[in-house]
Amino acid sequence: MLIRLLCVAVIAGSFGFAPNAGVAMAGESTSVLAQLPASTMVALRVAQLDELDQKVVPLAKEFAWPLPPLGQLAASFDGVDSSGEFVLGMMQLDGEQFVPFLLLPVTDYKTFVYAGDGDAGIEVTPLTLAGEELMATSRGNWALVTNPFDDFTHLNPMPAEQSAELQKLVGSELASVIATRTGVVQLKAIALARSESPYQKATRYRQLQRRSIDWTDWQQVESLIRIYSGAINHLCESCEVMVLTADIDDDQSVALRYVTQRAGEVEFPAAEWKRSPLVLGSQRIITSGEGPWGSPWTADFVQLYLDRFEVTSYDFGINYLRPQEFRGYRESVTKVSDQIQGVQAMMIAPTDDYPVMSNSAMLVNTSDAAKLLESVDEAIKDWNRMIELSQRQVDFYLGSEPLKVGERQGRRYTVDLSDAFREANTPDVRKVMDRLYGRNGVWAIDVLPLDESRVLFTDLPDKLRDELIAKLDSEKPTATREATWSVTLNPAALQDWFNDCKRKEFEEGIRGWTPQEFASPTDLVVTATTHDSTLVIETKLPADVVQAMAKLWNSPQRSNQADRGNGR
Repeated sequence: MLIRLLCVAVIAGSFGFAPNAGVAMAGESTSVLAQLPASTMVALRVAQLDELDQKVVPLAKEFAWPLPPLGQLAASFDGVDSSGEFVLGMMQLDGEQFVPFLLLPVTDYKTFVYAGDGDAGIEVTPLTLAGEELMATSRGNWALVTNPFDDFTHLNPMPAEQSAELQKLVGSELASVIATRTGVVQLKAIALARSESPYQKATRYRQLQRRSIDWTDWQQVESLIRIYSGAINHLCESCEVMVLTADIDDDQSVALRYVTQRAGEVEFPAAEWKRSPLVLGSQRIITSGEGPWGSPWTADFVQLYLDRFEVTSYDFGINYLRPQEFRGYRESVTKVSDQIQGVQAMMIAPTDDYPVMSNSAMLVNTSDAAKLLESVDEAIKDWNRMIELSQRQVDFYLGSEPLKVGERQGRRYTVDLSDAFREANTPDVRKVMDRLYGRNGVWAIDVLPLDESRVLFTDLPDKLRDELIAKLDSEKPTATREATWSVTLNPAALQDWFNDCKRKEFEEGIRGWTPQEFASPTDLVVTATTHDSTLVIETKLPADVVQAMAKLWNSPQRSNQADRGNGR
């Protein structure tokens, strides 16, 4: 069908390869968003159809994704303006009826309607496009086209204040996906429509892992939504509207921007936190980040992570997670999170002298380091209780012992990975675990207060941990109230680290495996800023990074892995 064809083509072309987002600017009253039906749930807005052809089609070819020139397709219909704004959306009728619609830019509505054997003299006219029976009505410079239904009141535009709010969030980017208030409410309703236990969700999660999702099959999409019902419910409770905007420059650099709004005013903590130089000069950093904690947004992040863990607990060898024990663990993790004021974190690509998987550190600011240490210990106990009472294949218990580094005292939490995987009597397993994690295959997390307001969490080997502490001691931390999060990623270092993990996992090599290369040294930076009730997350992918992503995407090794994942 025509509308379904456009759905697949536009969504795949606009966001399948991670496009770029620009700066949100206030829209004008002539925007296509002012013509959205009041019952719109979700809409994809394209600023200019022919520009989509000029920028997206060449980029899609880089990733070997077939994408028809949508501007040319739209221009093939008489009266359509391929240089105008375009919307593909979904509206909700009575009950759970969902109908797709198009807002096509037209130079002459009458010409457009007559070309489809319609009658421009009536408010809503039947017409035929590409052999499909549809109906259309005039909306300013656009034709609203949808599948036939009887109640035309669903075609009425949304209130002006709602469309004006969307225009402020969307701006002038090439493409934008919008979840309206109606869409957010309906998404929550779908997620909570059926009560399922964690075991049922985890079982369906494993089933979906074994095959690719057909995003045009509503039953599969609905099943995925219900798997993540906890996370989606929490997200929808927090956010009134969600917008993802994307743009592509002439040099094929790409940017993304995510914007969401909460209901009412949001108060952010005024607590001061201390920034310290979290670096290891002897090691290459894969990713690092820093920012304030304790806002409603960071609280949401913690709950979303826990909701996802409930579904994906099988990845930790848990076949059945008891709800009561999981609630206890959730409460203890939330208690730890509530005491944090600021966070700095990093992940390194260790040199050959060090285990590759013991490679992270996090420096936490708090008002009372001793109290935070007690709360962390309680959270570990709740974790062990949850593991003990679950049906599991892996015994991921964390032992606890005192830790002393110089005059500082903390706790070390450990798990013998060979014992945890029930392979203690298999020497080769312990050798692999030692190469990956060090300490003869025992993974350790050190929690060490540096002073009364800073606590270091790290799984680094002792030598690197002590080097990091010496660096932190050598420079005085600076106080800040900055409310912006910043995360930096080095994709080339990340790919090299993946290669090192493979080499150490299989000491004698892997038949048919060759190391992959990310052919760009450029770092990526993601920022998250807040203003009143609005959260904005944005990043930009330079052209050389996009090209490197395409090269990696099209590599024979990745294609073979994708084929195996699809059962081919």
